[in-house]
Amino acid sequence: MMQLRQLDMKRITEEERRMASVLAKKEEEKKRESHKQSLLKEKKRLTINNVARQWDLQQQRVANIATNEDRKDSDSPQ
Repeated sequence: MMQLRQLDMKRITEEERRMASVLAKKEEEKKRESHKQSLLKEKKRLTINNVARQWDLQQQRVANIATNEDRKDSDSPQ
């Protein structure tokens, strides 16, 4: 954009270049912020999935322990 001297047979002024530069910087900042938000959302989603997976594993361990205890109780003479 900074090298552009004419557009549609009209000379580009320094003021127009400055305005275009400011707008381009704002757009770039918006893209960076959007990308940052996307990364944060993905990180949050992965964290929630990992916690849910750990919870499920823990629940399975507890259920297995309870099942083993029940078997021991039923196998022992009364």
